[in-house]
Order: sequence, then structure tokens, then C-alpha cells
Amino acid sequence: MFICGQKVYHKHYLDNTRINQEENGESMYKIIELRLKEKNMKPRELANKAGISTGTLSDLKSGRLKKPSFELLEKIADVLEMDMNDFRKNEGDKG
Repeated sequence: MFICGQKVYHKHYLDNTRINQEENGESMYKIIELRLKEKNMKPRELANKAGISTGTLSDLKSGRLKKPSFELLEKIADVLEMDMNDFRKNEGDKG
């Protein structure tokens, strides 16, 4: 079990997120990009606030980082004030 903000996630969430990332390539970063635009934030600012490198974001964007850790996603979600479940949505999902 993991805690992110006020929400509790179980280990299967991490496993499903990794599977989702492998199946959808860079779709996870597309979700991040949309949220960056909504918050009028640059990737460098996200990296600084999350305590991660810009290279990590670049690897995620390019698809080189196929299995991001739960901790990485948690840091990004916290800075962008988003729900961790947003990472699980497929590009084709409507809801």
C-alpha cells in the first residue's frame, strides 16, 4: 500500500501502471504535457519541484523509460496536483 497525498494506492496499481506504460508508449507523457499546459508550467520547473532530472522527463517523453517507478509518478502527480489514476487512462478512453 502506498500513500499519495490523501489517497491510498495498493501495489497492483503500480503493476497496472507499468503495464499501461508499456502498452501505450509515450501516452503517459502526453498526460503530463497536458497538465503542464493547464498549469502553465515548463518541464524544467516540474523537474525542479519534483526533485527529478530533466533527463528523466526526457526519457519518459521519448519512451526510453518504459517502466517508471511508482515513486517517480507520485512525485510528478504531487507537483502537478493530479490523481495517480490519471496515468492509467488510455489515449482512447473517453472517461
